[in-house]
Amino acid sequence: MVTHSKKYITRRSIGLKKLGHRFAIIAKRFNPLNRGVISTEHMNQFLCTILVLFSSFTWATSTAEIRKNLTYLYGEYEIYESFYYKLTKAILEKDTETVASMNMYPVRVNSKSGAIYVKTEKEFIAKFESIVNDKMVEAVKSEKFEGLFANSNGMHIGLGDIWFTGYCVGTESGKECETVIVKVMAYNVK
Repeated sequence: MVTHSKKYITRRSIGLKKLGHRFAIIAKRFNPLNRGVISTEHMNQFLCTILVLFSSFTWATSTAEIRKNLTYLYGEYEIYESFYYKLTKAILEKDTETVASMNMYPVRVNSKSGAIYVKTEKEFIAKFESIVNDKMVEAVKSEKFEGLFANSNGMHIGLGDIWFTGYCVGTESGKECETVIVKVMAYNVK
């Protein structure tokens, strides 16, 4: 009935008004005119609050939607989904050899001290603990396939912790991308 719709709309608009009021209070708290210069800590809190408020609108997606997006971007989703599950399982089980075999060498490793390129599987295995550290493992644990970020450059786990993409490896001229392999291209160590 129309009455039910009106009640829903009224409840929904009241909820949005409350959300808007809370946002106004948060914004006022961090307003430089009221408090002087905003500290880095307060700015980080403010930005995290904004992210939390809007993250459900921008990142919430279903498995069907991510598959549709991957098909649009890459022409298929199956190899990317399979790669994601294999990589996350290997990282969580600390299977260094499997993770090492899933990299495109040389693989870039970015950290606070700069970027290095790990040239071989053997070198990656030797550096595994410093690359795939506890923070990265936590990012992998908390990631869901539905929440992966993907664009024309590739996909990432976490907030850019691990980037992977497909590489065309076909040998027949004009059909190079009929055969695609997926590999990790970069790690961002925090």
